[in-house]
Amino acid sequence: MSVQLVMSNSSVRDTTLSCNSLDIRYEVSHSRSGSITTVQKWDRSINKHTTVGEFRLPFFFRDTIRVQNETEWHPLKGFLFKEGRRIFNTSRVFEGAGGIKYKWRIQRSALQLCRASDTAGDQGGPLVVYHRPRQKEDAPFLEIIDPSVLYSLDLVVVTFLIMERKRRIRNRQRRGALIAVAAS
Repeated sequence: MSVQLVMSNSSVRDTTLSCNSLDIRYEVSHSRSGSITTVQKWDRSINKHTTVGEFRLPFFFRDTIRVQNETEWHPLKGFLFKEGRRIFNTSRVFEGAGGIKYKWRIQRSALQLCRASDTAGDQGGPLVVYHRPRQKEDAPFLEIIDPSVLYSLDLVVVTFLIMERKRRIRNRQRRGALIAVAAS
């Protein structure tokens, strides 16, 4: 049985991800002044939001991240890193709970999370898939196929937001380059 984290809108900087049946709720907000995107989880036991991660993706400076209760910013490359030496590889790997390595990849134009493996092509099926809205009235959602991912859900949500934001920036830059080439 899969779990769906439904997004309140298609933004990855100001949205809510929630699953009412499992009482999961993440609030994502973006400060315009500091360019910091904050991800908070509603903790029912204390009746307030707790910060699970923050990240900055500035255009001219190094991307940084701060997860859970850390006070210092760390380079994103040390947390969400490339696997292998391929230059144009858009896949990224991170370590979840229990030392399990996960890999975000784009497969059939959909962002998917799978287990990272030492041998190429041995990741197995996707554990999480992002479904973009097909029509304006549809809500985007993260489909959690494997429930074992729920143990690392905080990191999965934070890294998903980073990966999807970077994918959108890359696509916007490609469209701009195509328009510039067509105009010349």
